[in-house]
Amino acid sequence: MMGWFFAFATWLDVLAISACVGMLVCAAWLLPCHAPNALKTAVWNGFGWAVGLLTIASGVLLASRTLEFSGASFPELGHFLPLVLKRTQYGLIWSWRMGAVGVLWWCWFAHRHGSK
Repeated sequence: MMGWFFAFATWLDVLAISACVGMLVCAAWLLPCHAPNALKTAVWNGFGWAVGLLTIASGVLLASRTLEFSGASFPELGHFLPLVLKRTQYGLIWSWRMGAVGVLWWCWFAHRHGSK
């Protein structure tokens, strides 16, 4: 019954990671130094949207895996979420992942404010 939610969470996560990687590759290797500023701005704005999507996808994926691990329903999510975060390896990996997402946000903010 919850299969659609698990599939959606995984799809959203793959989409977000692909968008972040694609935007970073575009910014780092495909845009020449003399590219118009409007194009560079558009790519970095796209990267910001991709990081935002990745942040949302991370939360949806955490909820999905928590429901999958516990076998619980949506109303019980609040009870099992701290347990998954504190007592499973997935919680540890997810914490590291959010640290990496934080670094991506920092890079985006640093570039955005450094280029003005």
